[in-house]
Amino acid sequence: MRPQALILLLCVVGLCTASNASCKKARPEQTPNGANELIVLEERTVGVLRGIVSIGAGGPASDVVVEIYRYNGGTDGLKMQEFIKSAKRSIACLTSKNGRFAFPQLKPGRYLLRAGTVTSMGINEVYAIFKVTQAGTTHDIEINLPLGT
Repeated sequence: MRPQALILLLCVVGLCTASNASCKKARPEQTPNGANELIVLEERTVGVLRGIVSIGAGGPASDVVVEIYRYNGGTDGLKMQEFIKSAKRSIACLTSKNGRFAFPQLKPGRYLLRAGTVTSMGINEVYAIFKVTQAGTTHDIEINLPLGT
């Protein structure tokens, strides 16, 4: 059997560890909480919005809420927080046990991502703006939630 056919067969039977698999859907009441610092990442263009979340130096973090909002605003973190108070999120998920999240079905457009823990106020939230395009690169986005001070 050719190697490409074997890889395809493994993926079909579910043994492939595709990094663009979706994560577990978050319930409406599961929202990120943050400590006393707002972290805003640089805006990026991507083909598929997917990645890995870690907390501090602890490595990949499971059950982190990653929310996505359609967004046309600026990069001011305080205005992003105000926007989220009145906006309805498009989709949200909880990271897998290896810290992964993915939103492979997002249509082209500009989105605001907010990531944070449900239970701990001692960990900062992270905000990032992503422009999803068909021509964007697809690679894992690394998001580190720093510990609050």
